[in-house]
Amino acid sequence: MPGSILIVEDDADTAVLLREVLRKRGYEVSSVDSARGCLEWLETHRVDLVISDVHMVGMDGIQLCERLRDRRDLIVIVMTAAVTVDTAAAACKAGAFDFVAKPVRMAALCGAVERAFHHLGARRAQSQAAV
Repeated sequence: MPGSILIVEDDADTAVLLREVLRKRGYEVSSVDSARGCLEWLETHRVDLVISDVHMVGMDGIQLCERLRDRRDLIVIVMTAAVTVDTAAAACKAGAFDFVAKPVRMAALCGAVERAFHHLGARRAQSQAAV
């Protein structure tokens, strides 16, 4: 069963496109335009997956990923147009599950989303088995 996704993207056109593509695949999708907005949204909403741009005003996507790293109830995928080894390494170190280049190829994004939900399902099953 598809899950819930929060997109953190300061470009409105990109956010709309990502929401539409993922909703067509059956996911429940919301979006906010900043990392701070994501943290505020998460105070009152539950989500399975956060997809965040790296380069945003204020807190960037790597910093957001660090803030969300210890939350076992969700997974983070980061995306950026400035693809470098350093950025990818920083995202992984910050706890990102996956890294997607921009402009986003929808097949690559959807593949990353499917892998993230598979991983989250396995993580949750393992947690329940330990109880």
